[in-house]
Amino acid sequence: MGKKATPRTKAPDGPKGADGWMGRIYRFAEKFEKTANAAAAPLPSPRIRLWLAGFFHPEETYEKVEKDASLAKIVVNLLIFYFAYSLIFFLFMLALTSSLPADDLLSMGLKKNPDLAQIAIGSLVAGPFVSAFFALAAFAVVFVPARVLGGKGTYVKQSHSMALVLCGSNTLLLALVCIAFAIFLPSFILRDSAFVGTIVSLLTLLANVPVLLLCLAIFLYTAYAYYLVVRKAHGLSAVRSAISIVIAAAIVVLADALVTSIMGG
Repeated sequence: MGKKATPRTKAPDGPKGADGWMGRIYRFAEKFEKTANAAAAPLPSPRIRLWLAGFFHPEETYEKVEKDASLAKIVVNLLIFYFAYSLIFFLFMLALTSSLPADDLLSMGLKKNPDLAQIAIGSLVAGPFVSAFFALAAFAVVFVPARVLGGKGTYVKQSHSMALVLCGSNTLLLALVCIAFAIFLPSFILRDSAFVGTIVSLLTLLANVPVLLLCLAIFLYTAYAYYLVVRKAHGLSAVRSAISIVIAAAIVVLADALVTSIMGG
C-alpha cells in the first residue's frame, strides 16, 4: 500500500481569508469601512451612510437603488454634498482670516479682512450648483463612450450610482483633510520656536504620511468604483468598461487643460 496522503487544508474562499498582501489590503479596507460607518452612524440622516455604501459596494448598491434612481435624486445628493463641503471651507476661511496675522495671511495669498459676503455667495450659493453641473457633465462623458461600446444602461441609473461614489469618496477625503489639518495645527502654532517647532514639524510630517497614503488609496479605489458602476449599469465586459473610463478620463483631462489655457491666455 502506498503512503497515506496527508489531507490538505482547504484554501480560504476569496481575498478575505488570504494570507498574502491582497488579504492584508482587504482586511484593512474592511476595518476602514467599519470605522467610517461607525463615525456616520450617530448622524440623524442616513444619506452619508448611503454614500459610503455606494463607495465601498458600488455594484450591490446599484442593485438596491436603480429602481428609485432619478435625475432629481442625483442633483439633490450632489447639492447637499457640495453645500456641506462649501460650508466647511467657508468656516475654515473665516477662522483662518480672523485668527492669523495679516503677514501670515499675505504669505498664503489671503487678505486679513476679505469680503465675507462675496465669499459666502460664491462658495455657498454659486459653488454647489456649478460643482453639481460639472459632475453631471462628467457622468455624461462616461455615459457616451459606454453606450458607443455597446452599453445598454441609462444615464440616470449610471449617474445615480456614480453620484453616490463621488459623494462617498469625497466625504472620506474631506474627513481625512480635516484630520491632516488637526495634526498640522501644533506645528503651525509652535512655528516661531526654532527647536521645538522643528521637532514638532517633523513629527507632524511623519504622522500625516498614513493620512496621505490613505487619500491616495481612496483616489485609486474611486476610479475602480466608477469602473464597477459602468460595468454593472451597462452590462459591458471588463475591457470595454475600462476603456470607457479611460476615454472619459482623457476627455476630462483635455477639457481641463483647454479651459486652463483659455483662462490663462
